[in-house]
Amino acid sequence: MRICQKRHSDTKAGAARFPLAVLTLLVVIASGCGSDEALLEKAEVARKHLQLSQDEEALSVLSSVDGASAPPEFRYLKSLTLYRLGRTEAAGSEIALAMEAAPENPKYKGMQLLLRLMARDRDSMDQLIELNEKYAAVGAVAFFATYGFHAKADILHQANKPKSADYHSSRSRQTLDTAMTLRDSIAEFHPDLFRMAMLQQRHQPALEILDGLLKLDPESSLLKTKKVKVLALLKQNDEAAQIAGEIFAGGDKQEDQAEFYATALSQANGSEKHDGEFTDLLRQFGRNTVVASKYAIYLARTNRLEDAERHLETSIDKQKSAEAKEALAFVAITLPLEGKAPDMAETRLRQYRPLLTDPLLVEYFEARILYLRKQYREAIRRLLHIVEIAGKQGPGSHMMAKEALVWVRNILADKLIVEQMQNALEAANDRKVKQEGGPEEGVKPDGVKIEPGVAPKPKTDPPPKTDSANETKSNPPAAGNVKPPVE
Repeated sequence: MRICQKRHSDTKAGAARFPLAVLTLLVVIASGCGSDEALLEKAEVARKHLQLSQDEEALSVLSSVDGASAPPEFRYLKSLTLYRLGRTEAAGSEIALAMEAAPENPKYKGMQLLLRLMARDRDSMDQLIELNEKYAAVGAVAFFATYGFHAKADILHQANKPKSADYHSSRSRQTLDTAMTLRDSIAEFHPDLFRMAMLQQRHQPALEILDGLLKLDPESSLLKTKKVKVLALLKQNDEAAQIAGEIFAGGDKQEDQAEFYATALSQANGSEKHDGEFTDLLRQFGRNTVVASKYAIYLARTNRLEDAERHLETSIDKQKSAEAKEALAFVAITLPLEGKAPDMAETRLRQYRPLLTDPLLVEYFEARILYLRKQYREAIRRLLHIVEIAGKQGPGSHMMAKEALVWVRNILADKLIVEQMQNALEAANDRKVKQEGGPEEGVKPDGVKIEPGVAPKPKTDPPPKTDSANETKSNPPAAGNVKPPVE
């Protein structure tokens, strides 16, 4: 007489996971443990555990049936579970037994090929692609083929075959689209589909998967946390802040939870409600530098830069450690820079300079201020000096060098746009002079200064279009018009 394994489900979600935990227990101790109905129930319970990334719980259910009576679907699910748990050899054995029982099943064949691909078997890569050609409408096969096409693209990139590599990358995305469309038939792969959607920056499908998982486990703080991050990427910041607040209220209100809440709240729209939520957070975590800085960011984003600066000044005075003071001083100087307020930034830099321990950081701020004042040459000189010194100081300063180079490129691009606009206006004015016998009203013959990001506003109608070969300088070709290199 076989005795089915009995296991109590340990769950953090408590009451929300109670029905699934009870179902797990019931199917494990079900009478007979070998009937077709009982086996189907167990498979579905194991699949739901895999859907929620509860791999140990899934293995417990799947292990409750001895090997002799385990159907191939059990072995397939057990293979996937063991693979997720890092037991790749055992996973290979289980899927091999499933293939013996059902050699024509494309899902089992795909799982076997995926395991071989993860073991760096190159033949399996092409076999997965071939399998997808035959069974493109099978959700699991489409999911497995995503890996095959991706691996093929990597190899082709290494072989310097960019056109073929791009094709296989495109096919990888297409098969992922198919798997996403058919995801209801492959619930066991929902965590993997979510991860791949995030890697490919497909945030809307990722959100849809999360919403489905939350229906199964509505109180999961882990799933809610993931949803906050996805909503933030989708710019649905008010909803993200609301869910972050629920996580904070339902937790033990530790500092890391407060920081997460403040981060989400800092991107929300300005409102009395959000102001009040920040007030409550600051009442409990006023000396936490993350919470304090996020409130300042929220104020600056909602057009209250001066309020943000006053808040930071108060917060800096409250801090005891030099490190905390420096962290907030950094924010206090950065916010007016981001708000394009060079005078305020210079005032804050002068005020908080004694708190900044890195001379390169001071020079970086000075360069940013010079840029806002259109002193491009001096700004670039200082930024390149930062790159030079940072390169001599070792890996610890590489981030500063990288940031400086980003701003060098920004300044050069901005300067180029200004010059192009200046040249265009001068050329247009020259044509106007030739056609009408005098300069355009309000435009000096020797040129007009153009501010970055501000289009010129001539007082008269713009000059008529011509087909002259001496028209203004041409813009670079659009990205879609650039032909790929021939392999």
